[in-house]
Amino acid sequence: MFNKKKLDHIWYPILIVVAAIALTFVGYHAGGAGIQEDESAKNVAETTEENTAIDHVESGTYEVTGKGYNGDIVLSVTFKDNKITAIDIIEQDETPDIAGDALEGLPKDIIEANSADVDTYSGATNTSNGIKEAVKKAIEEASSGATEKGTPNDDTDADSNASEDWEEG
Repeated sequence: MFNKKKLDHIWYPILIVVAAIALTFVGYHAGGAGIQEDESAKNVAETTEENTAIDHVESGTYEVTGKGYNGDIVLSVTFKDNKITAIDIIEQDETPDIAGDALEGLPKDIIEANSADVDTYSGATNTSNGIKEAVKKAIEEASSGATEKGTPNDDTDADSNASEDWEEG
């Protein structure tokens, strides 16, 4: 009735296909979970980085310098309400054909991210790093100005002036 060799020729390929599908499903499921964990860890890291990039800075404009490829890059960085609101390039000697995109685009990227921790521009790495270095200096200066503003010495001075006014009157 049935030829065993014909059945073997039919069932072996079917078993191989079923096994391949099963292994693919198991591998995909395990790999997918790993990808999700990696992505969530990345999102947590990005969120933490963004939250700590600028925290309590003194509003104002700061002139800072970073080292570019052809020399110093001088920037004017403006902060308002704990945000970078403007970055103006005051002085630079970078090659326009090479660094032009970084000089134009990187300040916009930094303002949008409200952080100096942004990607560098390919082909203009030194220029990008110089701009980011200068912005980081501005953040440090603005942050130290904000912490100094609230020191107890300021309150003491205000109290001593008040008592002097009272004694005179």
